[in-house]
Amino acid sequence: MISILIIIISYGVKLLSWAIVADAILSWIPSYNETVYRIRCVLQKITYPIMEPVRRLISPLTMRIGIDLSPIVGIFALELIANIFIRILWIIRL
Repeated sequence: MISILIIIISYGVKLLSWAIVADAILSWIPSYNETVYRIRCVLQKITYPIMEPVRRLISPLTMRIGIDLSPIVGIFALELIANIFIRILWIIRL
């Protein structure tokens, strides 16, 4: 049971990480195309709960350098939290 939960967490984190990357890439493309706009809206709804707190935390840094580093920080934080949670589940399993 716990191994299934670990697999679900792992794949969920990978899916969210790819959604963050896709949203970051699509942010460079103008939303004139209806399809791109709809895809971007869906991705933003998925990634907003993760990315908004990260953007608030690193916004002073982003303003200074002019590059949004929040996708990198968000993916790193997501992976870190998932790895800690998975290790706790492995300890409980033993």
